[in-house]
Amino acid sequence: MSQPRQQRAQLQPVQDVTQQAEDQLDPRWLDRITDQLKGLKYGSVFIVVHDSKIVQIDRTERVRYEQEGKRERRDTR
Repeated sequence: MSQPRQQRAQLQPVQDVTQQAEDQLDPRWLDRITDQLKGLKYGSVFIVVHDSKIVQIDRTERVRYEQEGKRERRDTR
């Protein structure tokens, strides 16, 4: 006989997960995450978790530059 499949975790509404995170999260981490999001126009913030604890925050920021002499294209149809 084959082994029974593991049951998938029940999905919770985002509000519930967010509230649980706020209840369990050290306010210093909320401040650190918020600081990383400030001023971020293009990019991402990754939160690294080990043993149910935040251990690292990575921020990748993209900066987009216009090419010199590039003109705005106009539809001439």
